[in-house]
Amino acid sequence: MNITKRIRTQYTSFSKTQRKIADYLLTNSNRVAFITLKDLSEEVNSAEVTILNFCKKIGCNSFVDLKREFQDYIKLKSSHPDRLANVLSNIESIDSNLADIISSEMQCIEDAINKINVDDIKDATKLIKEASRVYLIGAGISEAVTNFLLLRLKYLGISAEIFNVTSDHLVSLQMSKRLKNSVFIIVSLPIYTKLVTGFTKYLKEKDNSIIVLTDSVESPIAKYGNVVFTSSTNSVLFFNTITGLISISNILLTSLAIEFKEDILNSIEQLKAFEEIFND
Repeated sequence: MNITKRIRTQYTSFSKTQRKIADYLLTNSNRVAFITLKDLSEEVNSAEVTILNFCKKIGCNSFVDLKREFQDYIKLKSSHPDRLANVLSNIESIDSNLADIISSEMQCIEDAINKINVDDIKDATKLIKEASRVYLIGAGISEAVTNFLLLRLKYLGISAEIFNVTSDHLVSLQMSKRLKNSVFIIVSLPIYTKLVTGFTKYLKEKDNSIIVLTDSVESPIAKYGNVVFTSSTNSVLFFNTITGLISISNILLTSLAIEFKEDILNSIEQLKAFEEIFND
């Protein structure tokens, strides 16, 4: 029996305080997988020892075990083939469901746009403009966003590269070679990975500039960003959609293009000159 089922099964036996803890865990399963005991204590306004006793009551030996079980639950929820099968079995035809599919994607875009703060776009643009290099970090579906950003940033003439966090050796090597005054753009969607979360925390502790793109302010990396952009990733069929984050990326990239306008126009003129030489 997974962690959420155990909590629901025992719910009627919980005290008022324990129910408050249980409600938070069930409502914020993605965040709980990475939250600290101290932060959870503050969120539910309960003593740490009370939370530890709750862990034991539901069959977890420690708070670490509780988090590990929630991590396993999230992986199961997002990757289990039954999820895809359940959704597809309820879709009769493209004709009868197309409107809902389109509406779902439009809602993601609207959610992203409505959450954008103009000052945040300006701050992120300034960070990138003044940076010697932009490093992009993402894992899983998040890589689709970082790869998109990489192509567009290079097209604008901005020095950018993917920063690989898959091993300690690669991280150490890249950090030793990274340029000073750089900025990190980090994209993280459920299932949040320990590698990305841990490295983002490390970067923050070392006073690096960080721009975060994620699904919610409750995301484990949101609190580490100098600038944070969020968008719903709900999808009719798939666990995550990147529609909203791509819209945010386009707005940020357009802002950068305006800031780098003179450099871009000069590059275009140089390109035209080269074309004339080679075409003669």
